[in-house]
This record gives sequence, C-alpha cells and structure tokens, in this order.
Amino acid sequence: MASIEKRVWRKPDGESVTRYDATITRKGSRRRTKTFKLRTAAERWVRLVEAEIERGVFKSTDIAERTLLRDIMRRYLKEVAPLKKTSSQKSGSRP
Repeated sequence: MASIEKRVWRKPDGESVTRYDATITRKGSRRRTKTFKLRTAAERWVRLVEAEIERGVFKSTDIAERTLLRDIMRRYLKEVAPLKKTSSQKSGSRP
C-alpha cells in the first residue's frame, strides 16, 4: 500500500515550499519513503517500486543514494590502491 502526503511550510523569507512524501508499506517488507518536489514524480516512483516489488526484482538503492563520492574515493585509497603496482615497480622483471 502506498500513500503520498503533501507538506507545505514557509521559509524565513516568506516563500512557500511544497514537498511530497511518498511512503510504500508492504507486509513482510520494510517501509520505503522518499521525498519529491512534484506529486507526479512521487506517483511515478510509487508505481515503479510497487511493480518491482510485485515482480520480485526490487533492489534497494538507499545506501547508494546516501554514499558520497568523497567516501568512495577514501575507501578506494585505503583498500584498493595499496594493492596496485606503483610506477616504480617493473612488471614481470626481477632484479
């Protein structure tokens, strides 16, 4: 089951801001929530995710959406870069 809730608030400068919170709740699955600027975008996301859940092909992208490039680069430098050959090493030859 899905629901879309409209949220409206005012910025300090008096401008009105509208957002739509889309929530999908399924028995046996955790709740999925995402915020959109447009109601049509929220409705499209709900239809897409519900269809993927029904077909059994839904893959959560929560972690990927929260991961910053900075974090990926740090992890690469820590875990992968030390395993790479440096330019000072000669490939395939022995001293």
